[in-house]
Amino acid sequence: MSDEPGSSVGGGSATLTAAADNSAKSRVPLSAKHVTVAAVATDANDWIVLPTGVSPGHTITGWSVVAHEMRTAASSGIEINSEDCDGTKEAAIPATTLWEVVYINSTIGWILRAWDELAAPITAIVPD
Repeated sequence: MSDEPGSSVGGGSATLTAAADNSAKSRVPLSAKHVTVAAVATDANDWIVLPTGVSPGHTITGWSVVAHEMRTAASSGIEINSEDCDGTKEAAIPATTLWEVVYINSTIGWILRAWDELAAPITAIVPD
């Protein structure tokens, strides 16, 4: 079953391809509780886009097979870790990373935490 074109969704999970075009293939569906970023269209500068219109406390976990970036929807003004990430900044996610984002509210946006494949915390991912 597909929630959006290009996304494999079933049981609240999605498999995405990061891309530099904001297409449906790189957007996290609202229904996804877990996301696997399995590929990039071009390189590690490609991104996935977090959903908008979620309630405070909405949590998404993810596993990144490949290095990529993470953004919020264009012109949304929504932040990731205190940085506006709607097109001018992105959060860089290394390959083989487990990550979690929690939506706090429209002022704070998303809080992003991450761990490497050995479960060691990746400290302070600051979007740039």
